[in-house]
Formats: sequence, structure tokens, C-alpha cells
Amino acid sequence: MIEQYIWLVPLLPLLATVWIASGSVVGWNRGESGEQETSRVAIGANLLALLLMLAIDLQAITSGITSQVVSASWFEVGPFTANLSFTLDTLGLLMGTLVATITLFTQRFSVNYLHREAGYQRFFMLLSLFTCAMLLIVLAGNAALLFVGWEMAGVSS
Repeated sequence: MIEQYIWLVPLLPLLATVWIASGSVVGWNRGESGEQETSRVAIGANLLALLLMLAIDLQAITSGITSQVVSASWFEVGPFTANLSFTLDTLGLLMGTLVATITLFTQRFSVNYLHREAGYQRFFMLLSLFTCAMLLIVLAGNAALLFVGWEMAGVSS
């Protein structure tokens, strides 16, 4: 039941990326005055993604889980259909939880470490994008979604 919401796990860090980027472009979270909002959005999105991963892990441990979750049809080219699908096997769930945990600790540590740095917002934006990319890589259910995650990881690193 809860595994149907697996698509939210990579989407939450992506939404944080868009929020931070739009705030930097428009100007309402630039500079030192925007640091607190930037870190709250990034850490909050990552924390929600981690909590959702832990809930899915708990369901997988207690009652089992389907191995493939198809959230939607992404695009079709002739007979080929690329679905927005996620594979929920033991290794993918473990690695997804590990990615969300490590990036959450990295973000929390960086709040104080990068205080008053010029690239504060850019760092949190790119780390949120990298988190989304890594979660897509470890949870992807097909090669097209894996490729998207791989390219996002390349752009953000």
C-alpha cells in the first residue's frame, strides 16, 4: 500500500531543488538572509524522503512488498512504452535508505560549515539534485529512468 508512494522519494529532493533555484533567481532567498530557509527546505525534503523510505522498508520487512511498482506511463514510441517504474528489491531499498541518510547528514553538517559562504544556496540546490539523482539510480525500474538519474548525477556533480 505505502509502496505506491515510492515516486515521492526522488520527487521531494527535486522539488527542493526547484524551490531553492527559483528563490535564487527571483531573489527572495539570496545571501545570508536566505540561508535558513534554504537549509530548512533542503533538509525538510530529504527528511521526508528518508521517512518515506523507512516506512516502505518497514512494510517490506513485515509483510513483503511487490518488486516492481509502475507509477505512470512516461512516454511511448511505437511499440516501446517507457513507464515511470521503480524496483523495490532488498538491495534497492537498502541503498535508497543509505543515500537518503548520508545526504541528510551531509546537509545537516553543511548548515554550520558553509554559513556565510557565497555559494550556500547553490550547494544545497545541487546536493538536493544529486540526492534525487542517486535515489533515481538505485530505485529505477527501467533503463530510461536509470539514464535520467545518471545524467542528473553528472550535471549535479
